[in-house]
Amino acid sequence: MLKTLLFFLPVSILFTHNSFGQEVSRWHLPEGAKARLGEGGAVEITYSPDGKRLAVVSRIGIWLYETASYREVAFFPELKDLYMFSLDSKTLVGMPPETTVVLWDAETGETQHTFKHKGSVDSLAFSPDGTTIATASADATVLLYEVPVRVDR
Repeated sequence: MLKTLLFFLPVSILFTHNSFGQEVSRWHLPEGAKARLGEGGAVEITYSPDGKRLAVVSRIGIWLYETASYREVAFFPELKDLYMFSLDSKTLVGMPPETTVVLWDAETGETQHTFKHKGSVDSLAFSPDGTTIATASADATVLLYEVPVRVDR
């Protein structure tokens, strides 16, 4: 019985919800640090243009945080590569599978729209007015997509 308990205890700790991990990551901060954000080895970070959101890219996905409270807004496990905020800071654009570009609401984390591309996307950018997304692909094409207008904003 004791051997069974000792086996299942570590296994159950490995497979429990990771919200406890987020709280633990705030302990033992270096002097002057306010918080430790993200999990899975952060590889890139970016602030939204308005400074209200921070995206932390890791090997397991992207964490989206409010900068005022460091509260987690959303987690995108499917998104581990190209991403950026729109100039109005309301949209996060990224590339989950190599041939798809997805727009997410930067406040709620909800999917807004998905664009399909023929080849793998190597680069993307918003137009200065935020109405178009340009994608550059390994198939030597640049495609322009019209960003759908959201009436609920």
